[in-house]
Amino acid sequence: MPLFAALAAVLVLVLVLVVVKPFGGQDKPAPTPANPAEPAFKELQPAVEVQEPVDAAALSEKLADTEYEAGSLSEADMAKVTDLKIYPGLPDEWLNVLLMGTDERTLNDSARTDALIICSINKNTGEVKLSSIMRDLAVELKDIGKWSGTYRINAANYFGGPNLAMRTVNEYFNMNIQYYVMVNYFGFQKIAERLGGIDLDITEAEKDKINDMIVEQYRFAKRSGVEEPQEWNVFLETYGENTHLNGRMTLAYARIRKLTGGDAMRTERQRIVLEKLLEKIKQLDAMQMASLASEMIGEVKTNLPFNDMFNLAVKVCANGLGNMKGFRMPIAGTFKEEYRNDQSMLYDCDFAKNTLELYNFIYEN
Repeated sequence: MPLFAALAAVLVLVLVLVVVKPFGGQDKPAPTPANPAEPAFKELQPAVEVQEPVDAAALSEKLADTEYEAGSLSEADMAKVTDLKIYPGLPDEWLNVLLMGTDERTLNDSARTDALIICSINKNTGEVKLSSIMRDLAVELKDIGKWSGTYRINAANYFGGPNLAMRTVNEYFNMNIQYYVMVNYFGFQKIAERLGGIDLDITEAEKDKINDMIVEQYRFAKRSGVEEPQEWNVFLETYGENTHLNGRMTLAYARIRKLTGGDAMRTERQRIVLEKLLEKIKQLDAMQMASLASEMIGEVKTNLPFNDMFNLAVKVCANGLGNMKGFRMPIAGTFKEEYRNDQSMLYDCDFAKNTLELYNFIYEN
C-alpha cells in the first residue's frame, strides 16, 4: 500500500502540473452577472456548437481561438507518425516525458495542447525538473498532408496526436522524448475540489477575474456536454487574506492572465496553486492517496509502462515533492512576438540558443 500511495501521489502531481497551466488561446472577457452574489447560471447559454474544421489556410487562426471548436480530426485525416526523431546521446539517467493538457472534454488524441511541459525525472535520485513550452511558439508542421504549414506548437497534437507532438518537440529542441502523459481540461477541477480547494491571498481585481473565468468554464462544460455538480456554480464574493477557493475557482485563479504582471505573474500564480495543492497531497495517508488515485485514473492517458511509472513514483516521493525546478521556453530575447498574416505568434525563435539553455537546465544544474 505505501508503494501504491507513492504512485498515486505522482499521478496527482502530473495532473496538477499539466492542468494548472492556462487552457485555450486568445483571452476573451466573459460577462459577469450584475449581482455576482446571486449567479443565474441556468440563464447562461453555451457559446457555440462544435464546428467542422475549415480549410488549411484558415485553420491556424481558428485553432488559436477558445470560442472555436474545430472538431477532432478523424483517424484517417490525422498524420501517421512513427519516427519520433529522437536525438541520440543524451544522458541516460534522465527520463524526459512530455506532459500535455488538452482543451477537450475527453482524452482525445486530436486536441489542442495548450499546456506543454517537458518533465525531466532523474531515475537515480527522483529529482524533477519542468520545462514549459509557450503555446504560441510558431513552428512548421511538415509532412502532415494538406494541413502542412505554420502553426502554434499546441496544434501538433491536434493534427497527429501525441506522436506528432513528441516529434515536434524533439525536432526543435533536440530531445529524446518517447513517452507522454495527457490530461484534459476538467480533471484539474475535480482534483482541486477533491482535495478541498485551497486558501490564499487574492486582490479584488483577481476576484473579479476569477468570476469572469468561472462563467467561461461553466459555458465550456455546458457546450462540451460535461455534467458537473451544481455546487461548483457559485461566484467568489470575498477577497483578501486566506480566501477560500473551490476547485473551479482554483482553476480560474491559475488561468488569470490579463492583469498587472501579465504572463510572468500568471506563472507565479500557477506556482502558488501548485504549492498549495502539494501541501494538501502531503497531508494524505496511504489509504487516502489510494482512494484519490482510483477516482482520478480516468483523467490520465499515457504510454508510460506501469512498472516504469511505479518505480519513478517511488523515486520521486523519496526525493520529496517540494524540490522541483522550473524553466520556460522560449527564453527572453530569442523570439519576436508580432502579427503576421493576421496572427500573433512567437516567431523567428533562436532554437539553438533555447536548446543550449534547456540542456544546461536539465543536465548541468
